[in-house]
Amino acid sequence: FFDRLICAFEWGDQHPLFSSVIWISSQIFKWPEYFISSLIVLFAIFSIVIFFNFLEKLFNFRLALLGSVLLITSPIFNTYTIGLKQYNFEIFATILCLWFLQNYKDNELNKKYYFYFLVACFFLFLLSFATAIPIAILLFFLIKSNKRAMYLAILLFIASLPLSDNLLSKLSRVSNGGYWDDFFISIESLNNFFESFYFLNQLFLKTIFPIFPHPLLTITIFLSIFSVVVKRNELILYSSVGVVALYSLSVLKLYPLGGGRTDLLFIPFVIVLFLNLLDI
Repeated sequence: FFDRLICAFEWGDQHPLFSSVIWISSQIFKWPEYFISSLIVLFAIFSIVIFFNFLEKLFNFRLALLGSVLLITSPIFNTYTIGLKQYNFEIFATILCLWFLQNYKDNELNKKYYFYFLVACFFLFLLSFATAIPIAILLFFLIKSNKRAMYLAILLFIASLPLSDNLLSKLSRVSNGGYWDDFFISIESLNNFFESFYFLNQLFLKTIFPIFPHPLLTITIFLSIFSVVVKRNELILYSSVGVVALYSLSVLKLYPLGGGRTDLLFIPFVIVLFLNLLDI
């Protein structure tokens, strides 16, 4: 089926647009992998620049520098910056959502940018269905303060309906496929819960800190989720909800925790919470 573009949507798993870009570039370029790789590196650079800009505005230059270093030195971020996979588009989506919420709250965005952001969200969703998580949480925050965001949510939902079968199929395979069974938080007993929660968080933190994290670091990150109580800020709250969403999806066996490449989507949230705890 690979002689037809439609194969990218039929067989492209959870990233039909990424598969389409690969297919189209293979018809244009003799060595399409160079084009795809350049695109991924470009998005990685965008992620670093936007994240630093976001952190400097939220905290200060020093914490923004620390947060950017944590991102740049992340082993999993570097792995997929030089790999032909869609995961760097996912981390870009999370950072873009954080940046958009920050500028939206500061009333620095012209109305026309809402449309541009809507289009960007739709294309990021097509690049990887996993981006629906930070986008959905962002829309929830926007709807609270602006009813117009509800129309954005409805439009995105309608636009994604044709791909609902692919999305449900992917969720079913994640939940029942067996591959990610060891990356779901167990709730069979209290002991199993604490053991799996601690172990999987250790794996998750290893994606940010190159050296295997000290046990106290897990507790520190867990405490940082509740730092929103001390420092009331919607961007911190958004990051807290993002991490709690990861835990919840892991408990429901819909998304793995500590899976390495699957953690990229949530790394910005954890860095923001960690910096917030340091700031406090």
